[in-house]
Amino acid sequence: MDSSLFSLLGVIRQNGKSLSAVKLAMQFNRGDLSFSNGLGGSIGLTIPLLLGVLLHHPADGAISSVGALLAGLVAFNGYHRTRLQALAWEAVLMSFMSFCGALLSGNTISFSVFAALCAAVAGMSLTLGPTFSMVVIEAVLQMAISSAFQLDFNQALVRALYVLLGVLLQLVIVMVSWLFAIGKQEFATVSRLLEILAEYCAAVMTEGQPPQPPIFFDYQSVLGDPNPFLRREKLSLIRSLASEAEQLRVNLVAFVNLTRPLCNDPILSDAVNSILVQAHNSLIRAAKSVFWEYKERGLAQEFSMGLDSFSGTLVILESLNTTDRLVVTALLRQLSHIGLEPRTEFPDDMGRLDQKPIREWRPSIRNDLSAAKEVILKNINLESDAFRHSIRLVVAAFISVLVTRETHISRGYWVFLTVIVVLKPDYATTIRRGVERTVGTILGVALAVAVVGGLHLSHYQLIPLIFVLAVGAYWVFRANYAIFVVLLTILVVALLEIAGLGVVVTAKARLADTLLGGFVAIGVYLIWPTWGKSNMYFKMAQLLDAQRVYATELIEVAIGRKGLGDEMNNLLIRARSTRIVAEGALERVSYEPKQQVLGYTKRAQFISSTRLFAGACLSLQAACKSGTTAINADETKVTLEEISRIIDGFYLKFIEELRGSMRHPRADLSLEHLERLSNKVALDLGRGPRRGSLIALSLLEMTDAVRSIEELLSTIPTEG
Repeated sequence: MDSSLFSLLGVIRQNGKSLSAVKLAMQFNRGDLSFSNGLGGSIGLTIPLLLGVLLHHPADGAISSVGALLAGLVAFNGYHRTRLQALAWEAVLMSFMSFCGALLSGNTISFSVFAALCAAVAGMSLTLGPTFSMVVIEAVLQMAISSAFQLDFNQALVRALYVLLGVLLQLVIVMVSWLFAIGKQEFATVSRLLEILAEYCAAVMTEGQPPQPPIFFDYQSVLGDPNPFLRREKLSLIRSLASEAEQLRVNLVAFVNLTRPLCNDPILSDAVNSILVQAHNSLIRAAKSVFWEYKERGLAQEFSMGLDSFSGTLVILESLNTTDRLVVTALLRQLSHIGLEPRTEFPDDMGRLDQKPIREWRPSIRNDLSAAKEVILKNINLESDAFRHSIRLVVAAFISVLVTRETHISRGYWVFLTVIVVLKPDYATTIRRGVERTVGTILGVALAVAVVGGLHLSHYQLIPLIFVLAVGAYWVFRANYAIFVVLLTILVVALLEIAGLGVVVTAKARLADTLLGGFVAIGVYLIWPTWGKSNMYFKMAQLLDAQRVYATELIEVAIGRKGLGDEMNNLLIRARSTRIVAEGALERVSYEPKQQVLGYTKRAQFISSTRLFAGACLSLQAACKSGTTAINADETKVTLEEISRIIDGFYLKFIEELRGSMRHPRADLSLEHLERLSNKVALDLGRGPRRGSLIALSLLEMTDAVRSIEELLSTIPTEG
């Protein structure tokens, strides 16, 4: 055992990078603790187990509890409609896989081929998103566990029905839980958006340099999948508050960028800081008062930032031109009423609908399957991470099943199960999951032998222990996977004790099989790895392309050729989502060995540059929303068109470099020319360089971002 562990640690010490992945595995995220999910999932797990024991079918009850246990983990994914769909698919797939596992386990070749096929499907399921991927993987795990009991057709069918019962019970518990949390998640989401803005205000006041623009998470996923029992009136209010927070974000960034040059004057600096202090306090109050139970929401509190009551505002406004004054006054108006009782009026014909819960969750199975088929077919190529991962899973699964069956390793299905759990499409997650599962299993086995084996508990005494372990396992599932594995190991050993398998034999077999499965998973990955560099460059290119389109469209609006509408919001959301993906890819590659081509400093420079560009776009959007940004002078319009062409050209050049498809150098691109044009726009709008209107400041910040990215890409090889 010790030599196997040391050999595993030897593999993960390459270049010292994997030690970072090990440290990451040991992190404990308190914010991810979820006692309510733990309690609900544990109830769904315990009921089928108790039912099986009472009906004198303890093995069926134990396997059903395993299905309910896995289904409970799926319940952590998604929000409402997506969670319900995931559990429905889980019920169908898990019962089917349980039936197949028990029926085919008697024939080594048939089971090996079926296991390899299941591994292929599990690998390709990555293309369908994390939630459905988890559903498929857990169905495969259920098949592996069910293969421990060789059954005939009728017995396997009964076992599958028990599993179906366990998963459906979890589904019912999830739906019942919605009644006790109507609107809680949705209001908490809006509250968090306002807290992020308050944190940004505090950072502006405390940091010497202006911080990065406030980063919103993917809140659209929460508000787009609301609680089915939430009334339409409240949902409309929540979405209105989220939209208001989005506009506040735009105006805050614009205000900070606009007043930055003014802070050299002590009087103006104090005035700016006073506004930021009031903004911070207002946003904190609003974040709390978003929840309906807070009585302060309806209080008409005095707000000392009005134009008449705050004399410093007048000093700031006198330093700005007409367009930029509108941006500041719009921000002040928003802050003056944010968090107070809304005055939203609804059409008369909504009165009837407001009295009913919303019903927006009717999935189309045919459309879902058609879309899934299209996505999977597009990813059947060696350039796809999912397809490469699928091939690795097939090889590792087939080898693990065939070897354990032919060598008659006790409880060999744990080897296959560990391969499916540990082997991931990227290096960092594979190493981290391998360490977490190894450490967790060693500690869990030791505790299982001491507790379950030492106390000699009866079936009825084991059930409360299993319930407590399940609560703890669900509670820490997101916070720390290693601790989850410790509790899960004890829980599974207790379940298998009820199923009739010995504690000591089961514990020792689980430990040996987990170590072997981890070794196979990491070994297969290292033989044919998928390093993150090429994928990282692709994600970086996607981000730059989204920012390019967003910026050029905004300049078109500034010129007056287009108006702001839903299309612009969609471009903003796309730019945000690609940024999240790109920054995730940059983080993952930091744990890989031999990836010095883009070290920490360069990754930070790219992130800082793209966030600077994003902040400039937000400022430009705020200027466009002020309603008076249409440029009247034809010469200025021509200058803006030239600026848009140069920025677009630079970004296309960056994208080609990152994708390794640079066809020919762009001799017509000049950073100095771009900056001269931006300063010319500032002069045309009546202000000086670096102290110009919000439009000019935005263009100059875009120039700074372009210059930084140009310097970065000139120092790194991006071919292949």
